[in-house]
Amino acid sequence: MRAIRLNPNLAVGYGNCAALYGVSGQYPEARAAYERAAALSPRDPLKPFWRGGFGIGAYVAADFETCLHNAQAGLKETPAYASLMRQEAAALAMLGRQEEARASVARLVEKMPGLTVTRVRAIVPVRNEADWELWLEGLRRAGLPE
Repeated sequence: MRAIRLNPNLAVGYGNCAALYGVSGQYPEARAAYERAAALSPRDPLKPFWRGGFGIGAYVAADFETCLHNAQAGLKETPAYASLMRQEAAALAMLGRQEEARASVARLVEKMPGLTVTRVRAIVPVRNEADWELWLEGLRRAGLPE
């Protein structure tokens, strides 16, 4: 936040805020910060990370359509970005699109062999317990093993 106050055009500042807001369950703030970062630096190599923060914010706010759209758009730009792959699979599952969710998990596990729900819990820093349960439920429904 201080960095943005010092430089209101600092894309990485907004992008990092998008990630922090997203895992903290502050979806409107995550969306606004991501959109500002992407507008300031649309080809930034950190954009997938920022997009991932916004996406997890959408997911934990139960806006699965936005999470899915964001993940799929990001995967077109960065095809093997694991965070977006996880979000795609979980959002598809929560939307009841099981066949697509299972295919998405298969691609994810190909990229990250041995990935489990337990491992995701260790690597994704979602802040609120209720958000954790929702996040992990989508991955379970998509077929990611415990």
